[in-house]
Amino acid sequence: MQTMFAKGLNPADITQLYQAYSNPNPPPVVLIRDPFFTEMLIDGLFSAVGAKIHLEHRPKYIFLDLLLSLEQLLELIKLPVLSAAILHYLRTFLIREDGVLTEPIPLHYVLIDKIAEKHFNLHERVFKLLCSLYDHLSGQNEVAEIIMERQRQIVDRFVNLLFFGMAIPVLEKIVGMFKSGYIDVSLVRYFGIEVLELVEQPYSPQFISALLPIVTNRE
Repeated sequence: MQTMFAKGLNPADITQLYQAYSNPNPPPVVLIRDPFFTEMLIDGLFSAVGAKIHLEHRPKYIFLDLLLSLEQLLELIKLPVLSAAILHYLRTFLIREDGVLTEPIPLHYVLIDKIAEKHFNLHERVFKLLCSLYDHLSGQNEVAEIIMERQRQIVDRFVNLLFFGMAIPVLEKIVGMFKSGYIDVSLVRYFGIEVLELVEQPYSPQFISALLPIVTNRE
């Protein structure tokens, strides 16, 4: 880090840090929680003078900036306008217009779950984001086990969204994917078990009707 401070930030350094902190086992955040490093990140992103960051590298700078401010971000996420902005950022960051998908990491899912918990009025946006992520992740050229694990992570988000109030659209989505063969039966079973463990009785007639195709299917 001292070498980086001495010569200033460059795309190669940022890429290395991004790869390290988007890893399933990232190093402690305290290693980059240095005021000078934070200042360099902000200057690189927002300074009106000097060299401009190439569009390809901007998301990596933003990711590191968000990571450094995660505690404050989770506190401020109760503001609807900030949560709406985060969802827009995640959609444009994770699913680009050219169809290329940026691999979601746990930080992204934490933000999505927190927004679903705090803002009922944003549930529709969260739902659409999850549907798009599921579609893009399912279309990747990877081995079946990897695809299914990524799909399971999205299913977890669907369960969370259902728990915080968007039950019927989520149930209808899962049932629809099941009937069309767009989701593996093991994931449907996993979804059903998670829902029944989270949602306490009594169930509404509409909820029972929507869940019935899952729990009564012999597979």
